[in-house]
Amino acid sequence: MDSERKARYEQLYNIKLTEFYNFVSEVMGDFNYSLHRTVKDIENKRRIEIWSYQSREDQSAVVWIEVVKPGEILDPYITTDVLRTMNDENVTRLFFFTNGQMGPEEKEVLEGSNHFVFGTDEIVETLIAIDMKRSIKVVRKRKKVKVPSAMVLIKNFLKANKVTRREIKLKTSAVPELASQYYKLIRRVLNEIEIGKKNIQDYRDSVYAEYLRDPAKYLRERCENDPENRHYRYLRDEFPQRLSWTDEEIYQCEIDGYEPDEIGDDGEVYSTY
Repeated sequence: MDSERKARYEQLYNIKLTEFYNFVSEVMGDFNYSLHRTVKDIENKRRIEIWSYQSREDQSAVVWIEVVKPGEILDPYITTDVLRTMNDENVTRLFFFTNGQMGPEEKEVLEGSNHFVFGTDEIVETLIAIDMKRSIKVVRKRKKVKVPSAMVLIKNFLKANKVTRREIKLKTSAVPELASQYYKLIRRVLNEIEIGKKNIQDYRDSVYAEYLRDPAKYLRERCENDPENRHYRYLRDEFPQRLSWTDEEIYQCEIDGYEPDEIGDDGEVYSTY
C-alpha cells in the first residue's frame, strides 16, 4: 500500500491536466456528482466546471481544477477568483482540486461549510479508499456452489411445513394509516431507483456519448492514449453493462453508500434526500 501511495504521489506532481481530470472525475463520481457544464478551460492549467449532485441542479457545485508544474506554489490571488466564480454562478458548494502547494491562509479561505479542498494527500487517500471499496464489492459477489444457499433451504422448509393461516381482524379506521406507512417504504425504494436511472441516462448522454462518437480520439485526448487508463476501461467495459441493469441492480448500486443502520429489514433506506 505504501508503494502504491508513493507511485500516485509522484504521478500527481508531474501530470497533465487531461490525466489529472480523470482522477477528479473518479472522485466526483464517488460523491454521486455528474458533469453539468463547463465554465472555463485553460489548456493544461485550469478547468472550471459545474457538477450536479444526482442530476439535481439545486445541489450543484463548482469544481475547480488547478494544475501546476512540480514544486510550484499556487497564486495567492486564486482564492479571490474562486469565490468570485462561485458568486457569479450562484453556487455555494465547492470542490477544489490541485497538485500544487497551497498556503495556510489561502486554504483557510477556501475551506468551510460545503467547501472541499483536495491537495495531493487528499486525492491519493480518496482514490485508495475507492479502490478498497471496489475490492470489497468483488469479494461480496456470490459464488456458484453445489450446496444450496440459506435462502433456498428456508424456502424449501417453509414449503414443506406450511403454517396454518389465521384470520386477522383490522379496524377500517386503521387502514389509511397502514397503507400510508407501506407507501412511504415503497416510495423510498422507487426514489433510489429513479435517481439511479437518471444518473445512468445523464452519463450515457454526456460522457459516454462523447466516447462513442470517436473512441480513438477520446482515448488519445482524454486518456493519454492509454488503453489501460482507469476511466477508459470504465467506459469501455463497465458502463455498457449498466445500460442493461435491472431495477434491483440499480437499487443495490444506489444503496451501497448507506450505512447498515440506514437500511431497513425490507431493503428500504432512511435518507434525508
